[in-house]
Amino acid sequence: NKENIAEDNGLQDVRSFLEDYAERIIVLQNQLRQSGCGKASLDAKVDMAYSSLQDGVSALNKAMKAIREVNKSVPNFRNQLTAIAAVKVEWENLARKHGVTPMELNDLKAMWSKDITSMSNLATSLPLVIQEE
Repeated sequence: NKENIAEDNGLQDVRSFLEDYAERIIVLQNQLRQSGCGKASLDAKVDMAYSSLQDGVSALNKAMKAIREVNKSVPNFRNQLTAIAAVKVEWENLARKHGVTPMELNDLKAMWSKDITSMSNLATSLPLVIQEE
């Protein structure tokens, strides 16, 4: 799927950026040490930054693997999310139109559904009642 490939490429770009940045931090650290400006406190901060970037790369790799598994399990995952988001927006718009929260609209829907079912039953039974008289 083209969307999955684009998503994967985007995540790979992020990973490459993190890896490149981590390399640049190490180069900076080495240059500071060689110039005599590498203080222990700065060194510790650079180490922390490098470690955090490496943790980010590791977490991103795990996320990419998990996303691939989701895409294998639900091939149209992105389309389904888009459809769900569209329904959510429409539901929220409908709630605003009626001056209620989406949760209250859900309660109204349940109530209206019962009323519509009752009316439908009446509409079906009324001709029978008239016919019997």
